[in-house]
Amino acid sequence: MIVQAYHSLRSIRAERLVYALLVLALFALVLVRAVSVPFVHDEARTFFLYIQSDEMLPFRATWDAANHLLLTAITWPLYKLFGMAPWVLRGFSCASFLLYAWYVHRCGRWIASPTIRWCLWAALLMTPFVLEFFSLFRGYGPSLAFMMMGVHQGVEFLRTDRTAHWSACLVGFALAAYCNLSMLVLWAAVLCGLLVLAVRPKGRYKLMRLMLWLLLGVVPLIHAATYAAGLASRDLLYAGSDRGLFNGTLASLGHFVLGCSEPVCLWSVALLFVATIATACWSVRRKRWSTLRSPLIVLTALLLAELMGRSAMNSTWNVLFPTDRAAMHLIPLYLLALGCAMDQWAQRNNWFRFAALSLLYFPLRTAFAMDPQVTTLWPEQSIAPPIIEEIARRNAKSERPLSLATTEFTATALAYEAMWRGLDIPLAQNAPSGSQNDLILIDTKDAAAFPDHRPATRSHGRLQLLERSEPTVLEQVFDTAFTEKGTAFVTLWTTTNELLQQGPVLVEIDALLSSPASPFDAQLTFEVKDTMEHHAYYDGVQLNELRRSWAGDRLHLVRWVPGPLEGQLKFSLYVWDRKGAGVSVDDCRIRIWRPVIVAPVPRSDSSQTDQ
Repeated sequence: MIVQAYHSLRSIRAERLVYALLVLALFALVLVRAVSVPFVHDEARTFFLYIQSDEMLPFRATWDAANHLLLTAITWPLYKLFGMAPWVLRGFSCASFLLYAWYVHRCGRWIASPTIRWCLWAALLMTPFVLEFFSLFRGYGPSLAFMMMGVHQGVEFLRTDRTAHWSACLVGFALAAYCNLSMLVLWAAVLCGLLVLAVRPKGRYKLMRLMLWLLLGVVPLIHAATYAAGLASRDLLYAGSDRGLFNGTLASLGHFVLGCSEPVCLWSVALLFVATIATACWSVRRKRWSTLRSPLIVLTALLLAELMGRSAMNSTWNVLFPTDRAAMHLIPLYLLALGCAMDQWAQRNNWFRFAALSLLYFPLRTAFAMDPQVTTLWPEQSIAPPIIEEIARRNAKSERPLSLATTEFTATALAYEAMWRGLDIPLAQNAPSGSQNDLILIDTKDAAAFPDHRPATRSHGRLQLLERSEPTVLEQVFDTAFTEKGTAFVTLWTTTNELLQQGPVLVEIDALLSSPASPFDAQLTFEVKDTMEHHAYYDGVQLNELRRSWAGDRLHLVRWVPGPLEGQLKFSLYVWDRKGAGVSVDDCRIRIWRPVIVAPVPRSDSSQTDQ
């Protein structure tokens, strides 16, 4: 018996060592991606709105679903200490992978079969789509880590009846929801289950546990739910699907995780879940307490509660069903429940353990499908460094700032990349068809929509930088210089629409800006209104996306204003100082240019080299 125990201990130590080496290898991958994958729109928007602005507290900061509350609260001091580099902003997500891996290991110990256990560990650690979020400045990765903590601690409480596990379970789910508000339904279900356990006749420490349940569960849940309701009332919870759990949620996860959203794939997943539910029901046929506290029962109950809660919310309040990243927490729960069910099948027939080999599809797909340069969800938003450097090089060689157009989502990511790299890149504006812009940064599949442009560099991932095939010749039609200062709305220039009746114009502004505010929350606004004060055109340049503070720093940029515009219109150019901190616009010069001739010129040597 002693020899057997010795070999068993050696086996456990060897298993832990191999698991630790696997986790370290994956953690290295997470860190590499955190450094190498360019920022995407949601990350950049969160940085500018909440981290750079020093305002991230819910109910006081800007209302937006981009504020993943715990993520921004932890990242803000890191930004103050270490700056705005991607590895700093993504540091909390990266660190949370270690917590996730720890609890994946603990949960895997529920599985008796080594074959099933290792297949489950591999699937959970290397789930396609899921693994990427531990390298991003988003709250989805940390929320999974805290959810796994809550699940494990909840099961341990059922097994040991210890208040420490009760408290840790409450804390885990609370932190998960504050990282990702999509967890609210699951969190509420857990609190309902814990309340039943707290008031059961033979329960211990009822008063203490009820107090912890209120302080660590109900109070923060009400706070988070109120914040979520505030977002919903402002129509800021727009992501999701109205096509239901199968055609909406499951189809979305199937596409990103399995790489297949065909009915045969989705029905296979659904049937396996039905088999898991059947296994759970079969295991509780005797209604023993020891059976009801098994991980399979807990996981199945959580999944069913989540799905029923989502259906009820959609039927009652028309809340959209979660998709892609908002539904990602269902994947570890599903895999854990399936692994526990397989373990029970294997206890009756040992051959069933080989069914777990199907779980290896997840790490294999991650190994072969993960792109080292982009994210699966936003491949068209990751701007490769060569493109950014090419834009900066061309802008530095130009006599005036270049006009750059791209999508709204790519523009925010580009602004962040330019700021942290210290490159002088013009802030991009939206790219309409037939744009006069010097450069266009566009998805490769949309490049054909711009026949007046040609590739300026080779494509990188899903993005292509285009330049005008024939440079636009501009004629100056207006020039003025002045100094202005004020608060709130500081008007720089106004004119009637006569200027815009003949076609589009290029507005160039060159000025020195100063403000005592740091950060300076302001917008340079290009606005065209009719006599009824309705917008015919509106474009806002966020000055904080150029620099955090302005102390006599130069603002030099150009923007295209579309035309011809008919009717009685007024064109205004002004600085909107949102906080009323005050701004001085010194040595300001505004010039207006109109395209007159398009002259063919030979292709530059640099362009030929880039291609």
